[in-house]
Amino acid sequence: MKKLIYITFSILTIGLFSCSEDDSYSIAYVDTEVKTPLTGTLTFATSSAFGNTNVDYTINIPQSFEVASVVELTLTSTYEVLKVNTNIEKVYDTIPAGATTKMGSFVMPSFDAEAPFYGLSSFLTVEISGIALVQPPKEDEDGKPIEPYVPVDDPYTMTSEATDVTLLEYHDPYMAPNPKTLMISLDWEGPYGGGENDIDLYVLDAAFTTLYESSESGSRFEGDFFNNPANENHPDGDYVIEIGVWTAVSDAPIAYRLVLTHPDGTRDIFEGTVDPAVGYVDPVGFTKTTDGSGNVTYVTTAL
Repeated sequence: MKKLIYITFSILTIGLFSCSEDDSYSIAYVDTEVKTPLTGTLTFATSSAFGNTNVDYTINIPQSFEVASVVELTLTSTYEVLKVNTNIEKVYDTIPAGATTKMGSFVMPSFDAEAPFYGLSSFLTVEISGIALVQPPKEDEDGKPIEPYVPVDDPYTMTSEATDVTLLEYHDPYMAPNPKTLMISLDWEGPYGGGENDIDLYVLDAAFTTLYESSESGSRFEGDFFNNPANENHPDGDYVIEIGVWTAVSDAPIAYRLVLTHPDGTRDIFEGTVDPAVGYVDPVGFTKTTDGSGNVTYVTTAL
């Protein structure tokens, strides 16, 4: 069985604020003013993310305000990542006046050891931890802020349910966007190495008559730069990605994760299994197209 998970990683701006120690900004501390507690919701585009990649989220607050509001997110981890045992990081996002929702993103922390195929569950816990009302910044003639938002009032507190995010291993450089290139990364369930679970990666034309690319490293991960501008010029057309079993520890199907990173940084993720008794699977096809300006795009399809 195989399924396609399409993930588009957008680069969004998150406003970071240094909190002053006065009576106007309860995100930074607890003052003596009576607060009205509010409950927000925090949802994620996916429950897992690769280290050093954007994690997209959506904040929803229960009411709108006449001015903008800054919502504080707290990120914690029991792993040795942000800070050992005191690993707390703050992320701040601004919801415009009159609005109750905002999409944003933060970068998933990395890990100093290799994460397993299924990832490190509950690697990061994220929750809403505060809110403050703010004045909009002054803008220049182009409409760009020239001063940060200024806190004006903090009659509310805000919390949400905590959400866990699983860390997946980032495969460098085969998950980094590259101009005109479809970056291909293949991971699978171990144990790894020759004589264990060792699978390989191939790219052929749709008619299966020409082998264009292959990766047969003999270790965990296979990767490929398809149509690397430095030394390749594969023609426009339809292609198929094939996964082949070199060795397996048993007859049980081997789970795999195929990550295709487009030139613009978006990623398509395909997951499935390959049966050692069959020896191979052709899970994904893609079409390469070059326009009149030389821009290259790829459209991927689960087969």
